[in-house]
Amino acid sequence: MLKRILIGIGMILFICGAIAARFWKTEVFDCVVLLLSLGCAYEVVKQNLLHKKKLLLIPVMLFPLIVFLCYYFAPSAMWALLYQTLALLLMLCTCVVTEIIYPKTQKGKAEAVSASGETEGILSVSIRTIAYCAYPSMLLGTLYGINSLGVQTGLIGLLLVFGVSAFSDTFAFFFGIWLKGPRLCPNISPKKGIIGMIFGFVGGLVAAATIFSIFRFTSIMSSFVNDLPLGSAIAMFAICGIIGSFVTQIGDLFESAVKRNLGIKDFGNIFPGHGGFMDRVDGQMFNSVLVFAILVIFI
Repeated sequence: MLKRILIGIGMILFICGAIAARFWKTEVFDCVVLLLSLGCAYEVVKQNLLHKKKLLLIPVMLFPLIVFLCYYFAPSAMWALLYQTLALLLMLCTCVVTEIIYPKTQKGKAEAVSASGETEGILSVSIRTIAYCAYPSMLLGTLYGINSLGVQTGLIGLLLVFGVSAFSDTFAFFFGIWLKGPRLCPNISPKKGIIGMIFGFVGGLVAAATIFSIFRFTSIMSSFVNDLPLGSAIAMFAICGIIGSFVTQIGDLFESAVKRNLGIKDFGNIFPGHGGFMDRVDGQMFNSVLVFAILVIFI
């Protein structure tokens, strides 16, 4: 447990350092997100291939870079999302053509003979490949979008992403252990309980309220929070706290379902006691999409 806590503190300090480095150059944080996306893509490919789930390696490993370039060269975050959608469509077309043509090649025929009786559905490889392009790379890409909104706005957005997710996970974990109670989805994640989920919402609200108070009622930094009407600002942070906690927990459950489908406990072991890259950002990537959307709407 001590080792797990120390590694968790180390990861928090690293993320805080990456966010703080934005005041020097915002591109530093983008590079961290790119490395994180590449790590997640590698884990996804590795686990699927290890467990005989066929997908196309190159598109999944290439898409994190495509997402990065979309945000880097696009004139705005909205254009970046459009570029990504077009890239995903082109990737899907490429995958479909590959899946149709490859079985007709000499190598494809040889593989088909050696794998007789292990057939999958029509275009299953293309569907799986595109799914793992969007999850995680496209979801994590919204962190670029938040970062591109400016130093002050991006800082608040990133604090909401990581703060709400971290507090939600922490409250759910410790209160779930302490109070126990009925399980939430025992067939997906046996350790998650309903009481833990409820206190996860409390944790999300605590994080959002703390961030709101710091930027609204102190003179630390002038930001859009000071310009919003009080009611709108409260509504925005309440949504980030409550809905952010909800999507964080949904993201956690979704990844648990994916891992159960693959028959694995963790996607990796690079962080002892915490798993791999995917295991550390399962909820954050869902929350990032929400926070990015809310910031675009409110500002």
